[in-house]
Amino acid sequence: MKRFALILTAALWTIVMSTPRATAQAPAEPTPADTADIVATLGEGGKIVLDQPEGLDKRLKFKAGSDESENKADDEKGAGKAKSHGRWGYRVEVFADNNVRTAKAQASSRKRMLQARLPQYRSYLVFESPFWRVRLGDFPTRAGAESAMAEVRRLLPQTASSLRIVRSAINPQ
Repeated sequence: MKRFALILTAALWTIVMSTPRATAQAPAEPTPADTADIVATLGEGGKIVLDQPEGLDKRLKFKAGSDESENKADDEKGAGKAKSHGRWGYRVEVFADNNVRTAKAQASSRKRMLQARLPQYRSYLVFESPFWRVRLGDFPTRAGAESAMAEVRRLLPQTASSLRIVRSAINPQ
């Protein structure tokens, strides 16, 4: 077996070494004549046309700080949920699970329970792959979220171990 491997290795080495290789050629340096032609064209009032991608002009304007309304529209186009609300705040996460078979049903059940016990707060069923989450409220301050979390802990002690405050896009009141 060793002899076969040795012969195979030698054969492959011979093939690789006998194959002609392409040599890399360096790009040609511009000659002084080329440079003179470009300078002469510019000096005679020649016109140089630059082709650029369509979105480059908008991006350059954004960097310079001009035409802000157009830039805001471009930003909101691909920004997802956080930009569409326009406001950040806090929510109380009551449930999060990634069990493929049971998470969605458990999350729906928790949401119904929250709506029945705490109707003064909005509750949200959120799927952020692979997790199903139930979140409560739209709090502009962390202190508001902490007081709501204390209320949930008091009314639903079985959820105490999974409660946490998360920063999230919130809906205006």
